[in-house]
Amino acid sequence: MSRTMLLGAGMDEDFWGEASFYAVFLRNIFPTSALPAGVVPWDLWMRGVKRPSLALCKPFGCEAYALLPKSRRRKGMWAKAVRCVFLGIETERKGFRLWEIERKRVMFSRDVAFNEKCFPFKELKEEKANERDVKVFKYLYFGEDADDERNWGKVVDGGELREGKN
Repeated sequence: MSRTMLLGAGMDEDFWGEASFYAVFLRNIFPTSALPAGVVPWDLWMRGVKRPSLALCKPFGCEAYALLPKSRRRKGMWAKAVRCVFLGIETERKGFRLWEIERKRVMFSRDVAFNEKCFPFKELKEEKANERDVKVFKYLYFGEDADDERNWGKVVDGGELREGKN
C-alpha cells in the first residue's frame, strides 16, 4: 500500500516512512472482515480514544495550503498560507502532517485547505522529464553544439551541419 501511495503521488522513496505511517493509520480506521460489524482495529488498539473521522482522510501527497502562524507572516500584502504536500494525520495531537516544499521540512497544522486533484511532486517530475526531452531533442536536432546559439538555425544532416529553415 505504501509503494502504491508513493507512486501515485510521484514521490521519492525518501517519504517511505511517512507513506507507511499513513497506510497503517488508514488500515486501522477502516472496517475489516476479521472483526465484528461496527468495530475497527482503532477501537481495539486505542481504547477510550475517539476514532478519527473518515472525512479527515485525504489522498497521500496531494497539495495542501497551511495557514501560517502570525509569528511567521509578513506584514502587508504577503501570503498568509504556505504551499505544502499532505503526508498524513497526526495521531498525538489534532492536525495534519505536511511537507513544506520551500523549507523542505515536516510541519504540523490544523488550519489546512486541500487541493485533492493536484500532486506537486508528480508535477515536478513531469517538468523535469519535459526539460530532459527538450535537451535530447536539441541534441538530436542540432548536434553536439546545441547550446551554442549560433547553431540554432542549422540542422544536423548525416553528422554535418547545414543551414535549416527558421
